[in-house]
Amino acid sequence: MALTLTTTNLEKIKKTAEELLEKSENAESVDEKKSIDADLEQAVNYYTAVSKDNCYKNAKKSGNPMHYAVKQFSYPSIRVKETIDKDTKMVVRSIVDTEKPIDLVDMNTKIDGGIGADKKWFYVIQKLNYYLTIRAAKRVGAKVNSDAFIMNDIARAYEMGKDPCSNTQMLKTLQDIVDKMLGEGYNAISHDVNYLLDCYANDNKKSKTSITLANHKTLAGYLKKICYRILTDGKGYDVVQKEIKEDKKA
Repeated sequence: MALTLTTTNLEKIKKTAEELLEKSENAESVDEKKSIDADLEQAVNYYTAVSKDNCYKNAKKSGNPMHYAVKQFSYPSIRVKETIDKDTKMVVRSIVDTEKPIDLVDMNTKIDGGIGADKKWFYVIQKLNYYLTIRAAKRVGAKVNSDAFIMNDIARAYEMGKDPCSNTQMLKTLQDIVDKMLGEGYNAISHDVNYLLDCYANDNKKSKTSITLANHKTLAGYLKKICYRILTDGKGYDVVQKEIKEDKKA
């Protein structure tokens, strides 16, 4: 069956999703269950779309969409959660609340006129990404094919100086981007630089000796967190430490 949803009331949409999940669990055939699950997925996605639209509208009404998006950080969503019952070992599904991070790049394209103090902030991020890629490559002795780097023409033409991601220039470069995103008067600090550099490169699990660098959208997400710290005057950054479990067999 085809699901048709027109309401923008999030509670009603969630209720519909819960009812569909119950129907799915009580379905009498595999085909019926598959059909209901398709409607359930549609309901979950519709909830997310309505919530996102509400968020963008509120951002525009705020008068400063960039500040609103950074401080709000995410918008409500729902998802189907699967857990294993300890007694029956059966999969139990339920509808649970969750949060979706606000995508500044997407919001910048969806809101008329864009967001940010300088509407070209995302192009500057692309150029920054280029220089961060070169920096990361040099640190591990790798080479970068400059011609293969994907960048908008506006970003490619943006002048950032001779070595904008050097240890001495990185804070100045980051401050320039913060100014373009938030406006003047919001200061980046050395901890913001360290956070950005520590997040930027990750191990490539599919390769024996490669690292994976952030794409433009991911880098924008890191800068959103930096801006969040600046706007909320937060305590700074936390480190999540993984506990090393004692080997009981030893």
